[in-house]
Amino acid sequence: MLTGYRAKRLLGLLFANSQSIRWMTQGRILRRAASEFRRPGIRALDAGCGGGSYAIENHLRHGTPAMLCDYAADLLAMARRQVGESGLTTTAEFAQCSAEELRFGDGEFDFVQCMEVLEHLHHPERALAEFRRVARPGARLVISVPHPPEWFPNEGHVVEGYREGEITRLVEAAGWRVVRTEYCMLILTRMVLWMLQTFRFPLPVNPLLALENLVPRRWRERLLPYDIVVVAEARA
Repeated sequence: MLTGYRAKRLLGLLFANSQSIRWMTQGRILRRAASEFRRPGIRALDAGCGGGSYAIENHLRHGTPAMLCDYAADLLAMARRQVGESGLTTTAEFAQCSAEELRFGDGEFDFVQCMEVLEHLHHPERALAEFRRVARPGARLVISVPHPPEWFPNEGHVVEGYREGEITRLVEAAGWRVVRTEYCMLILTRMVLWMLQTFRFPLPVNPLLALENLVPRRWRERLLPYDIVVVAEARA
């Protein structure tokens, strides 16, 4: 029997919406980083967890305990509901707090992910420093941020986005070593996002968008990426 969460995931394989598009593009990069680092005994933090799907698919479904936190009470409630629908509640914890002021002790986590959050913050450097504080030496960090220019305005964004040099300097200054960066959500994906914003109707184009993953890295910056993902390691 399909739960609400599983039904949404299956529909997302075909029909494009903002969540399914991110799952097929930036989600691929996060899945790779999580699978590379997955091992017994680790604990993950999803800062700015939103609806919780990234924590569910990358950690909870693989038996990795995860703390899901978000500043917004409604998003945290959605995450609780989706984790409940997934049947993976035994390894999930929840906390309402800001990424700039985490309510956790030093060195609690081995993997920290923060997707599409820093552009909403007035002090992203504080959030990156907090991620380092709660991470053990050698822990892995994965963040994603928009890459300018924006095609449609977002009133919730403090900044339009970050160029590669800007975001990697912020990450390094907070005590992380950048392992790699990758652009995603290229021009075709951006066009679909624009159509979704304009017409508000899901389009059956996700299999086509998956072709983006075949584009070589050296071409990606030229294809107007919407997002950049940074993978980093906590320095000792």
